[in-house]
Amino acid sequence: MSDNLAAAIREEQNIFKVFSSFLEYSKELSLFYSPDTTDVPHWNLVYPKLTSYTYSQADIAFCKKFYQEKNLIGHLLQTDKAYKNLANEVSEYFAIDSTQLISNSKSDSCKIISDRDFPLFVKIVAQVFNFNAQTEQFFEKKMRLFLGKKDTKFFVFTLEDKICGTLSSFRSSKDTNFLFNMAILPEYENLGLGTNLIGCALKALKGRTYIYSHNLKMRNYILPKLGFQSLGEIFLVPLNAKDFAQNSIYRN
Repeated sequence: MSDNLAAAIREEQNIFKVFSSFLEYSKELSLFYSPDTTDVPHWNLVYPKLTSYTYSQADIAFCKKFYQEKNLIGHLLQTDKAYKNLANEVSEYFAIDSTQLISNSKSDSCKIISDRDFPLFVKIVAQVFNFNAQTEQFFEKKMRLFLGKKDTKFFVFTLEDKICGTLSSFRSSKDTNFLFNMAILPEYENLGLGTNLIGCALKALKGRTYIYSHNLKMRNYILPKLGFQSLGEIFLVPLNAKDFAQNSIYRN
């Protein structure tokens, strides 16, 4: 894992410590978990604290038992491409230091939401990411922890007075931000809304900004167009017994 990717993941963990529960298993590993959210791998994830770390059989056994006892499917964060075919989610991390944006960002159609708009923000994110009912309730509860905080912003994009896209920014430390919850309703895709949403957010932020995505269009087109630089990929490998029994990559 590169130092830049490790820095992004550390900033992400700082935010998730408010959003999710976690256990410091050792000096090397943190286990994050979110009850009743089996459909979101990123919320039930084992993070290594070192830029280079190899999970031991003891690590794997502990992590599997930990998540099983909570009726969750945990995941190991891996950066070695040897694990790519075993992953059920591949995410690429990006960063940008400047706020030079494309000139045609439609900032007049983008706004920071009010409390009145918050339920619709949640509904759009839940629809786009296919949250089940329990995950949607959990997401709304946790996002309310951030609503109204000075260093957190929830953005929506409107067309003809209808909210059709969402994005949120969280300030994880004095000089860095992290973007999450990028969601465009299906009927409004391919209209450039994603580019405009991120452009609007960056105009309101200072310092380095991170984002990750497992959407190929975001990774290959939208983020590079805005000036984001790739920091590398992570592979979320499920900790279920079948995978570990059948794949020798996990055996000593």
